[in-house]
Amino acid sequence: MRQTWKGMFLGAVTGALIGLLLELTERSARGARGAAQNLRERAPEAAGGARHMAERAAEAMREKAPELAQDAKRFATETSHKVHDKVSDKLHDARDDTEMLTKDLSDSLRR
Repeated sequence: MRQTWKGMFLGAVTGALIGLLLELTERSARGARGAAQNLRERAPEAAGGARHMAERAAEAMREKAPELAQDAKRFATETSHKVHDKVSDKLHDARDDTEMLTKDLSDSLRR
């Protein structure tokens, strides 16, 4: 009789555990269904919000693009003028050096 009681006790505990697992599985499934339904309901709202943000970003870019282009043009112009000035200075220096060397060479050849 003692073994019978042990068997009954183990059966009750095993049955309770299986019942608990089934209950948790069912609750998880209900939660997942609720989350899916909630997502289906809120998806259009989220998409609308994302669309609105994209439209605002595009509008901001359209507004800023001319200004950015003008800044880039101004920068390129200033840079090209600086490069022109430096190259011109170097060419003048080279011409002066060449004239001086030519004069020195000419003076050396006359002696």
